[in-house]
Amino acid sequence: MQRETAYQILKDVMINNDYANLSLRKTLKDVPLIKRAFITELVYGVLRNFDLLLYQFTSLIKDNTQLKIKLILAMAAYEKYFLNQDPYVYVNEYVKLAHKNTKGFINATLRRLNAQMLYAKDEYINHSLPKWLYELLRKQYSKDDLDYFMTNLNKEPKVFYRLNPHKKLANPNDLSITMLDERMFIAKDNLVNTREFKDGYFYVQDYNSSFITDYLDLRADDSFLDLCSAPGSKLFNALEIVSKAYANDLYEHRLKLIKDKAQCLKVDDKITYLNLDASTIDDRYIECFNKILLDAPCSGLGVLKRKPDLKYHLKPTDLDDLIVLQKKILKTAYAYLKKGGTLVYSTCTLNTKENDRQIKDFILSHEDMKLLDDTIIRKRDDSDYFYVAKLVKKG
Repeated sequence: MQRETAYQILKDVMINNDYANLSLRKTLKDVPLIKRAFITELVYGVLRNFDLLLYQFTSLIKDNTQLKIKLILAMAAYEKYFLNQDPYVYVNEYVKLAHKNTKGFINATLRRLNAQMLYAKDEYINHSLPKWLYELLRKQYSKDDLDYFMTNLNKEPKVFYRLNPHKKLANPNDLSITMLDERMFIAKDNLVNTREFKDGYFYVQDYNSSFITDYLDLRADDSFLDLCSAPGSKLFNALEIVSKAYANDLYEHRLKLIKDKAQCLKVDDKITYLNLDASTIDDRYIECFNKILLDAPCSGLGVLKRKPDLKYHLKPTDLDDLIVLQKKILKTAYAYLKKGGTLVYSTCTLNTKENDRQIKDFILSHEDMKLLDDTIIRKRDDSDYFYVAKLVKKG
């Protein structure tokens, strides 16, 4: 049942272009808790390593082999190479999943896999990246840096949590947590179903992400705008310091998610919600804010360990469209920023065209903007990777 469920989710993602997290959430709500971990492991494990897994069958399958068959083979290979499953189990279980016309082929193909070591001829296959995407990043980074990033992004992610300073957690030891610093922690178990999480004593946030608002040098009386606010964690970081904030998002349902979480965290009364298109300038907010966070829409290449299906959904034209959109939103942020104010631009991608090259182009067309700092945040490699740029508008 678990393998069949994982197979259905993988077909949703790879054939129907669904997003893995949404398909998992929808499907697992009716699955007993005890069975969810294996299904999730199998889905994300195959998505992280799909090209590498499929490469093991290079001499046995053709390019035009149905994707449904390729998925079954990749699932079996994942169990063999990453879960050390007994050959008898993975051969028999995945033959059951196959259509009656392909059972013989699946059986014979998997049996030939039994004695084979995991290998790949090319680095892009080893990292399970589409060749075009690997070549793009190879031109931007040294081989050592690219291998370093991609190796870490193919690992299983940790769940990080951030304490809510507005509600003191009474007995943290009861949750078996390990503090990473004064605000962030990890836990032995998943805490999202605990009473403490639902009551807003802490919230989920990636560790490296938690440092982005530090670049704003916030003060209590700052006029602060989070221009692309959803899902809201960086907004909540800022509200640990500022007395009030403006949170903007294009989509009302995403604003609703922020509002619901803000109420849970007891900070809703500090937020003014805006439902604006950040790619166009609203004259009402010109030079209204002295601190602006622009967490821009991006290709997400820094969060592949959490969203490995992104690399199969992305196309080169998507990157071009995102770069144009980012330019428009940067112009809006500039218009809304007061003279002397600070703008922090961030993304969760490694694509330099969306990062430092985007900022260099922005400064060339806005000579009164000065770049103070830019970097990829990589304090922990079991966390995601974020680009951040700190700019100031000359007075």
